[in-house]
Amino acid sequence: MAIGSTPDHSGSFSPPSLEGSDIYERFLNRIPVVCLPRNKTTVRINRSKFLVPANMMYAEFKYILQKHIVAESTANSEYIGKNATLYLYVGDVVPVSQAAIGDLFRKYRSPEGILYMTYANENSLG
Repeated sequence: MAIGSTPDHSGSFSPPSLEGSDIYERFLNRIPVVCLPRNKTTVRINRSKFLVPANMMYAEFKYILQKHIVAESTANSEYIGKNATLYLYVGDVVPVSQAAIGDLFRKYRSPEGILYMTYANENSLG
């Protein structure tokens, strides 16, 4: 996936039905973020659309996303536990932890005005 491009929506996912510029105008200082699983073996979460404060750090958002994954995976048979490492990509890169979501949005946003992220998990401690 090229930097700043929209991820491939093949398979069971349909393209998100939100217009980023409209959301950005209605909710000032909030960035529309869509998080999709990177591959078919990644645990999926029910919620994929987020309105994230522009000044939130990438590491904070990653922590919130990991809490969603752990909370939802404990309710079903795909339990990954707290020992799973979450990789959160913007384009094909993993940004530095201190990067603000607003800065990532300005650099990697799609033509629709949405910041697309993909995530993958790996069981790191056995």
